[in-house]
Amino acid sequence: MPLLKELKVRYVLFVSLLIGCILPQSLWAGGIRMEWLDSDQPGNLFIREKKPIMRLKVTNLTDQQIDSIPIAIKQFDQYQQQELPLIKMKVQGPLAVNQSQTVTVDLAINQAGVYDVTAWYAENQAKMQVSWIRGPQPPEVKTNVPFFATVSHAKPTEWDYKMRREFGSRFERERIVWQDAVDHETGEITRGPVEQDEIVQIVRANGGMVSGSFASTPPYASMERAKGNETKLNNYPVMDKYVDWVQRIVAHYKDVIQYWEVHNEPNIDGGFIQGSAEQVADLHKASALAAKRVWPQVNIIGATTVGVDTEYMDRLKDAGAVDYMDIIAFHPYRWDYPQDPGTVNDLNNIIQWRDRHAPGRALWDDEWGPWVNQEEVPHRYADMVARHLVIAKGMGIEQVSVYTWDGHYLRMWFDDKPTPSAIAYRTAAQRLTNAKPVAVLSEGKEGLYGYVFDRDGQMTLVTWITDEQGSQKVANIPVTEQAQLYDAMGNPHELSSHDGTVILQATRRPVYLVGVHPSFVESLKPVRQPTHQAPPIMHSGLWYGFKYPDGSEVFSLPLGTERKITLTVRNDGDQPVNGTIYANSQNLQVLDRKIRIQMQPGESRPVTIRVKADADMSPGSYRVNISSKADHLSFGRMRIRCEVAKGDVKYFHMSTWEMAQNIVDRKEFGGSIHIHWVNPGGFMVFKFDLTDKTNAKLESLIDSVSPAPGDGGQFRICASSNQKDWKVLLEGRGPMKWRDVDLSDYADKVVFVRFENSSDKGQARIKAMRLTTSPAN
Repeated sequence: MPLLKELKVRYVLFVSLLIGCILPQSLWAGGIRMEWLDSDQPGNLFIREKKPIMRLKVTNLTDQQIDSIPIAIKQFDQYQQQELPLIKMKVQGPLAVNQSQTVTVDLAINQAGVYDVTAWYAENQAKMQVSWIRGPQPPEVKTNVPFFATVSHAKPTEWDYKMRREFGSRFERERIVWQDAVDHETGEITRGPVEQDEIVQIVRANGGMVSGSFASTPPYASMERAKGNETKLNNYPVMDKYVDWVQRIVAHYKDVIQYWEVHNEPNIDGGFIQGSAEQVADLHKASALAAKRVWPQVNIIGATTVGVDTEYMDRLKDAGAVDYMDIIAFHPYRWDYPQDPGTVNDLNNIIQWRDRHAPGRALWDDEWGPWVNQEEVPHRYADMVARHLVIAKGMGIEQVSVYTWDGHYLRMWFDDKPTPSAIAYRTAAQRLTNAKPVAVLSEGKEGLYGYVFDRDGQMTLVTWITDEQGSQKVANIPVTEQAQLYDAMGNPHELSSHDGTVILQATRRPVYLVGVHPSFVESLKPVRQPTHQAPPIMHSGLWYGFKYPDGSEVFSLPLGTERKITLTVRNDGDQPVNGTIYANSQNLQVLDRKIRIQMQPGESRPVTIRVKADADMSPGSYRVNISSKADHLSFGRMRIRCEVAKGDVKYFHMSTWEMAQNIVDRKEFGGSIHIHWVNPGGFMVFKFDLTDKTNAKLESLIDSVSPAPGDGGQFRICASSNQKDWKVLLEGRGPMKWRDVDLSDYADKVVFVRFENSSDKGQARIKAMRLTTSPAN
């Protein structure tokens, strides 16, 4: 059979090519246009109960009528990594010149997954990616923070998050941590522009939100480094470097990530962060002060304990950390079964603690998963997922993030079909998204659990019992005429009512009775609705404001000259400030190194710092570091970049986190580009528009930085007009004086110039790159 299938495929391709040779050459050369009509963009998600049926539009762009066009549809299953049977079809004519015809294609897809679909005729192709999943899409989120959330610390993929989203998740807890976001030696952010950040863009492109985490410690910020000890990711950080990092990462993701978590599970001894509860409280304070100084609307998530550890949280409270938390998080893992009694007890404890010490503060269960082997007992696992979600929502927890690391906790997929636990998650999301708890039927009396939720005036009762084998009647429930009953897998069931009431048989698997009459709710115990309030005004200390005098991104400082930097400093705390502002630079002369300040709450004042560049300095980019320490307040810190230039030559700085294939549009000529370095094996691409230019010449001043022995610092400069066919223009090893690279072959074109470190050791660096051109005659 495999041989026969291969012969059929070869036959179809042979016939298509033969017909292409017989038809006029204009047809072969691109006279047929094909386009899929059911996809707005690649990766469009189709949710169908039946097989996807797509529409293909075929247009005759030749100069003659066509009677028939054979088309082959090739499909590839990305999830299973296999090709699907070839689909053969014909567009029947006559098809006049410039006339189009739309044909229906029944794709050979019979299971959920991600598929590459290509319509092919001769040299003409129309490609599309189809992601398909059975079942209706959960409702969209109307609230500010979605209740149904997931957390996956494995590397996300478009397919992976789409599946979580379609099962109901609208919020992704991602550990954007120190070690994969900063250079371990310098602290520079290395994640690249937010627009290229894979985690954030995948989630946002699919209608979700994402939260980040200030977690782990890189070597440069470790207290252990100063002691000469081994540095580890759970070392306690040096505070001023930690503050500097928080400010930069919040600024980097400003208007994109509004929720940031202060470390993870600190109550584990020697776990994610070393340090006492009092030291962790200092990190909460520093994080909130630094983050809100950059973006006042940011929300700080605190505590994040394993289990409901109120003893540890009391220590955080006593150290003053609670005033610096917008959201209190916890991870209520349990190892017993059934978990429901213990879960209700845990949530009651955390709610009571919140009401005593942080009234109105939001509570997030932002990491949870049952410890049951879902492959051995998949339906028990599914019941635990549904029951935990309903209990948490019924008790007023604002968010639950279920762990979805494949193979652990909430696994979404078994081979070719969703897991029962994923379906149970989706059913809860479909029935309870945007709903609020209004009443409690029972929280464990005689093993019965039940909560009533209100969504836009429609009441839903969810109920079950913990007895594995038994059942319990819930009688005389008044319902509306439109009442419906669904099981935990989302399947509808017949509902027999008598005189407007129904009887439910509660079992271990939750059922959803939609359309409960409001009179039933009035007879139950109401749920106490929390009153949300913001935490107290934080003692946020000193705030810096700075703009370059000419409004540009570069503070220009010619060689041998002195310039003034004027800062606006404000005390935005609620107590007087008595302290010192410090300024220093490794390369520039700072003439005002210490400035004493005394300021009342709310007071602002300008601070002027004089900076000088020596006449014999090399042109380049240098930093001026501004920091402060005031009584009773935390460190404040900022950095100002000065571009030191000789004459009228301008230097354009690129920071280290932009090093991966970063294309910079250069519309000016006669300027220079100053580059720090390219990491081993790395490269950068610059885009130059040479339209209407001739005699283009690129001058390069090559340097090298080679901390590793051997062949570090090798470089290569290449050019291309299409970013595919790269021509080597210059190669060697730095340092090297100014060298010319002739770009005249690319005149009247857009040319891409690629500078690369051709070694896998050490670092290569261009100190400057300058483009000179002449206008076309």
